[in-house]
Parts: sequence; structure tokens; C-alpha cells
Amino acid sequence: MSRRATIHRVGWGFADQAASSLTNFGVGILVARSVSPEAFGAFSLAYVTYTIALITSRALSSDPFIVRHSATSVEAWKAATRGSSGMALLVGLASAAIVALAGVVAGGTVGAAFLALAIVLPGLLVQDMWRFAFIAHGRSHVAFAIDLIWLALMLPGLLALGAMGSDAVVWPIIVWGGAATITAIGGQIIAGTLPSFRAARAWWRDQHDLGTRYATEALISVGASQLTVFALVTFDGLATAGSLRAAQILLGPIQVVLMGIGITAVPEGIRLVNRSGYGALVRPAVGVSLLMAAATLVWGLLVSSLPDSIGAALLGETWPSAEPLVFPLAVAVAITTLSLGAEIGLRVLADAGRSLRARSVEAAAQTIGGVYGAWRVGVTGSIIGLALGGILGVVAHWSMLRASLRRTGGRPPIGSAPSLEMEPIEDGTVLTTYL
Repeated sequence: MSRRATIHRVGWGFADQAASSLTNFGVGILVARSVSPEAFGAFSLAYVTYTIALITSRALSSDPFIVRHSATSVEAWKAATRGSSGMALLVGLASAAIVALAGVVAGGTVGAAFLALAIVLPGLLVQDMWRFAFIAHGRSHVAFAIDLIWLALMLPGLLALGAMGSDAVVWPIIVWGGAATITAIGGQIIAGTLPSFRAARAWWRDQHDLGTRYATEALISVGASQLTVFALVTFDGLATAGSLRAAQILLGPIQVVLMGIGITAVPEGIRLVNRSGYGALVRPAVGVSLLMAAATLVWGLLVSSLPDSIGAALLGETWPSAEPLVFPLAVAVAITTLSLGAEIGLRVLADAGRSLRARSVEAAAQTIGGVYGAWRVGVTGSIIGLALGGILGVVAHWSMLRASLRRTGGRPPIGSAPSLEMEPIEDGTVLTTYL
């Protein structure tokens, strides 16, 4: 029964990640098809900015939630969601103010994209928090339903924009983020809670030991890759940055799998160590790293071999410049993916200190390699630099996991039960009404 329940939770978790990623993929494809390479470069900068805000919100709200509330009662879970969603909303409002100011200063196409993002950013971050909250509580099917509704609300608007032949980047961002805001409200309705700034202060007090380290880790991690984008804009222009973003979009399906594993593996790992001890983490951690690195390489090879007609149908004018980047980028991602199992293990162990140290090594190496490569060679050089930095990251993460496991001695957590399952929340009526 336990194995069936695990498969059920993980399956719905992957379905949820697929639905979430499909919305982002759809926006990227629409914009790439309908605007110039320069305008798509402006969209890429806005998307990079959204990514930075998203990982900050996850580090302060969703990641501590996953680590500390994947095996709690209904009452504890609901109380935690008030603080966690309040924190996500605070991060969204603060980020929106900064992004809006940057949009006013930048002006032009980039400024318009930033202003549009500022309008919808709080809703995007709160919606994402609810995905993690429901998955943590073993209710991945609810997270999937919310993301599916997000996609269903967004798709008609995007298709209408495509039919009108709009070449502006503003309206796709508004449609994308506006639909997310509606589903964020739906998540609150299903859970029966509301974001609370007072609860967010308490959340910060109780979770800052993890949250600050996770936020620092996330920001330096994304900074390594995203500084490369800004370096490319500086050295080669917006069109080159757009080409790199287009190549990333083509690797989207494998990213769905990687993110699905990242979201579902931590709560399942917590349940595993409660049953079998910390030492049980090692074999699945190694296995998932090797499997996903191989899958990334295979997918990169398949996509880079697409006929030009299909590539152009997907990316329009951006395809010719993006196609040569796909497989080198897949290699860089595969190298970084070798750290995946160790990253998950450090999350399960709640060892934020060692996780931060490993990420710092990786980020420093990738920043130096990516920016130097962009300066000396261009976009291909930046990808090579990121890959070389990723090798150091692999060594650092597995070294930190080994040290953390030595600290535990491989024993089960004190006070753990042989099989810890969470009490479900009766949500059928509310969910049916919302759907």
C-alpha cells in the first residue's frame, strides 16, 4: 500500500510539473513565433527576472515548507500555509516594486516587458507556492488541477493574441500572469486559508534558519547562469540572448522531468528516512543523478536533430541561431544534473549550510566560466564555461552529502515512526466546486 501511495503521489507530482511547465513553454513559443529576435531578447530578460523572483520566493516560503511540513497533521499544514503564502505574497509585492522601477528606468521594449511582469508577479509567486504546499501534503492531484486550470485559462488568450498578429511582448505576459493569479486565489479557496502578513512574520522567525540559506543558495545559483545572459546582451546584443533562451525552451520537456523530481523527491525522501534511516538515501540519489543526466543528453541529441521545418514552426526566425546551441546546452545541463541526487539528499537532511557551501562553489565557477566565455568566444563559450563550472559543482555537492550523512550515522531520525503517512484533507466538495 505504501509503494502504491508513493507511486500515486509521484505520478501526480510529475503531471503537475508538466502542466506548470507547459504554460511557460506556451508563452515562450508564442512570443518567439510572433516577435522579432530583439523583442524576444527583451522577453528573455523579463523571464530571467521572473525566475530570480520565483527562486527567492521558493527559498523563503516553499522550500522550508517542503522540508518541515511534508509529514504533519491537517491543522499544522493549514497553519503553515498561512505563513508560507503570506511570505510568497510579500516577496511578490517587493519584487514587483523593484521590477516596475527597473522598467521605468529601462524604457522601450525591455521597460514595457518589465512593467507587465510587475503587474502579475505577486500572483505568479503565490500560485507557485500552492503547488509545493499541496505536493508536500501528499495531494499532488490538487496541485495538478490548479495548474491545469491555469493552462486552460491562459490558452484562449494566447491563441487570440496569435490570431491578431500582435508583436508586443506585454500582452502575453499579462495573460500568462493573470491566469496564474486566478488559480492562486483558487488554491486559497481549496485550502480554506488566506495569506497573512502576521503569520508571515512568524514564518520568518521559525524558518529563517533554512530560508536565508536557501535564498542565498538560490540567488547565487541563478546568478551564475543569468549573469551569462546579461553578459551576452552586453557583448553580443539582445538577439544572442534570445537565441540562448530559445535553446533553453527546446530543452523544456527534460526540465519538466528534472523539476518534477526535485519537487516530489524531497517529501518522498523524508518519508523514506523515517522508515529506513538516512543511509537509504544514497542509492536512489546516485541512481536519479545518472538516469537524468543520460536522459538530458538523449533529449538534447533528439532536439538538435529536428528538421529545419519543424524548428522554424516552433521558434520562427529564432530557430537558425538557436539550433546550434541546443546540444552544447544539453551537455552543460547534463553535467549539472549529476548533482541532482546530492542536492535532494541535502534537502532531506535539512542541511542548508552544506547545501549552501556546495552551491557557492558551483555558482562561483559557473559565473567566472560563463561570463569569461561570453566575453572571449560568445554564446558557445558561455555554455562551455557553465559546463566546466558544473563539474566543480558535482564534486562539491557529493562531498557535502557524504559529510552530512556521516554526521547522521545512517540512523533513522529520532522520534520517527516506521511508516509516517499524512492525514488527508477532505477537499472533494471544494475542489469540485472550483473545477
